[in-house]
Amino acid sequence: MREVFGLALLTGVLVACSPTRSLLVGAPEPSPQIMTQDCNGARVQLTVERKHDRTSAYTVSAIDLSGAPLTDVTRVVLTFTSMNQNLSTITMATRPTPNGHYISTGTVMLTPGAWIVEAIVRRTNAVEAVCVFSLQL
Repeated sequence: MREVFGLALLTGVLVACSPTRSLLVGAPEPSPQIMTQDCNGARVQLTVERKHDRTSAYTVSAIDLSGAPLTDVTRVVLTFTSMNQNLSTITMATRPTPNGHYISTGTVMLTPGAWIVEAIVRRTNAVEAVCVFSLQL
């Protein structure tokens, strides 16, 4: 009986001391980071959104230099390499959305510091576009 009471007490203390979601509900989400680059005949925009619930969204849009959507994109891949820490490169595949964007979401949280992000846009009728972005978290 003592063990059960002690476990219940410990659980209550841990819950009381942990940050609650209610503290974050009123706080604004961090501003998204939006970067655009022209590479190999494509204009690629990378948007990085970090959320309070420890999820992140990475969105890539690719258009040609006249502003028309690219219709021959077969795949978009993102790679993340830390410039401050000795970490392995993180690779993320994206999925297409109906509005012509490519998105990857999840709980991969990049550590604070400088990162190099490569957005690789593979195409059927053109050389792939590899855009290199600098990201500061």
